[in-house]
Amino acid sequence: MYGISAAHHAIQTARDWGQSMARDIDRGRRIQGGRLAAGLSQQQLADRCNTDIKTVRNWEKGVHRPQQGSHESLARALKVSTQGLLQLLEDESSSRPSPSEPIRGDKVDGTYKGAPVARQTSEGRSWAHGANVSAAVAAALAMPTVVQDLFGAPLCPWETGEAVRDAADEIGAELERQYAVVGGAAICEAAVAIHHRVAGWLRDERHRPQVEQALEAFCGELCTWIGWVALDAGRPRLAETSLQEAMLHSRLAQCVVSEVCALNNLSVLHIRGGDPHRAKKIIGLALQLTPDHVPPRLQSLLHLRAAVASGYLGDDQGFEEHALHARRAFDQGERDDEPTWFRSFSEAEIRGLLGWGRLALGRASQAADDFLYTSQSVSSVSQRAWLHYRVQHARAIALQGAHAEAAQVGVEIGAEVLAIHSSPIQADFRSLVQELARQSCPESLELVAMYHQLWPRGDLLPQL
Repeated sequence: MYGISAAHHAIQTARDWGQSMARDIDRGRRIQGGRLAAGLSQQQLADRCNTDIKTVRNWEKGVHRPQQGSHESLARALKVSTQGLLQLLEDESSSRPSPSEPIRGDKVDGTYKGAPVARQTSEGRSWAHGANVSAAVAAALAMPTVVQDLFGAPLCPWETGEAVRDAADEIGAELERQYAVVGGAAICEAAVAIHHRVAGWLRDERHRPQVEQALEAFCGELCTWIGWVALDAGRPRLAETSLQEAMLHSRLAQCVVSEVCALNNLSVLHIRGGDPHRAKKIIGLALQLTPDHVPPRLQSLLHLRAAVASGYLGDDQGFEEHALHARRAFDQGERDDEPTWFRSFSEAEIRGLLGWGRLALGRASQAADDFLYTSQSVSSVSQRAWLHYRVQHARAIALQGAHAEAAQVGVEIGAEVLAIHSSPIQADFRSLVQELARQSCPESLELVAMYHQLWPRGDLLPQL
């Protein structure tokens, strides 16, 4: 189980990766800025440095550092002195913290330094955590032609950025359909295999810049989706690493909205992992990104996440402040650049998330009203969301002492909870059963009997 110690380990890993990756990315962007200031294309810079365009691209991505033997020609090409080039490569005081300062993602002297990122090398990637790649590819090949094309083409089959985006939309829609049918655990590895395939094309030096940027954006969105689905499937380590990968892809694609979505999902991971302090800090980083670049309703969602984290921290004032900001942002309306999956965000979702915070603060009566309202509102839209809020409603009324009513709800939805393929929903349902098992009402006994019938292994309620 992903407890606090595991969460702390993941955070420390992110810190270690974040420091080195921050330096590499910043150095690459300075090289790119110098090239653009000199009026050179990547190919022209490669020619003047007696190297190839792939090397230049790796410099600008932060994958590699210019070797000392190329410093003189690089300085001439960028029209700077050798000393000026060394300063461009080494002077990082204005763009990132020193080793004694907080990592990327912290606030230093009132200045936002950017969120922690992580990226492993393309060789020997371990972030799939032992996934059976053959099985994953086989699952992906069962999808429509656009997905099969990924594994049949040695090079990227899309020649324009628009073609990449169209294919990304089609693949995303198909993954969503499969997810609704088979659940996150079964579809995760196929999505990981798709990401590995697309990310591999980013190492091909023959891409046009707009294609490369679109591929980075696609990888960012795909990794964000994998992170969320992995979390739902009970795979927090995969969720953590995929969301870190999503942030890096999104930055390289200069897609602020996608990066904020990854941060939002990462905050949920830490709330569920028992670290609301870290979750609230991550949300703070996301909120500090330029507001003009983030749609109002996405800002509303971030404030709601902060309100939930405040609830788990017992911070009544913080909860109320973020709840108010969430309402104000939501009332600003939709914007064209909102993520497609976010268009259904509604008053019901606000009430449901606020219910989480109120439940953590001990306001069971208000939370029960919120969860009931939300479950009734989303019942015709998503069975997964309906079950999620039904379970929370039962938990809230159980805390009020209405054990018989809560147990009756559990009996009504137990079979559907088992079939939904959602680790968080099933975990919350187990918590509900464990709480009601301590009660002596007939409804509670019926719920416990039904639970053991549905989960015959009998190891989920060891105290009974």
